Amino acid sequence: MSDSESDSKINDILTTVKNIDSMNLFKVLKAVISELERKSKQPVKEQKAKKGSMPKGVIPPQLMKPRAWVEYTLKDARENGWESFNIKKKKKDKESGTTIEEILIMPCSSKVSGVHIYEGSVSEIVPTGRQIIHKEAMSLSKQRKEKRHSSYALFESQYGSESKESESEPEVEPEVEPEPEPEPEPEPEPEPVQKAVKIVKKKNAKK
Repeated sequence: MSDSESDSKINDILTTVKNIDSMNLFKVLKAVISELERKSKQPVKEQKAKKGSMPKGVIPPQLMKPRAWVEYTLKDARENGWESFNIKKKKKDKESGTTIEEILIMPCSSKVSGVHIYEGSVSEIVPTGRQIIHKEAMSLSKQRKEKRHSSYALFESQYGSESKESESEPEVEPEVEPEPEPEPEPEPEPEPVQKAVKIVKKKNAKK
């Protein structure tokens, strides 16, 4: 019920009350008080949080390690380079109803002026070449985990020790509140890499 409808009904009730004699008005008043007492005794229903949902800004425990692995892969790739890897994308064709899977084969890195960039990414638009970004590191990290890349074993050993230290060490409140760190700027949309190869697969839509 909208506020305007509610106000209209209240006004109708008040108009009716004004025309009731005193005897019947006492009956109405008694009924109103009785109803008010009944509703005041009813427990207030609390809104239940959705199952599996986490408070905003809180990372679920099961996602902490995968996220840490992606960050580790991105850092390792920028420092030591990376091998060729695949990026999978899915989209639905509106006309045919088929699901199209695109596989983009990203080239390996090459070191130019001390910086690891995509091989063949130097162009007039990007004269310094293009580095790997977080979104692409997600696909690289998945491939490295599946193939048991040497960096994954190193990550597991470091992550395990860091987790134990964080559990054992008590939290100490700082004497002075640190200044809030500025939010990281969103990464710009990457320019296409010259040597990337796209493979398209079609899957029939489910009936």
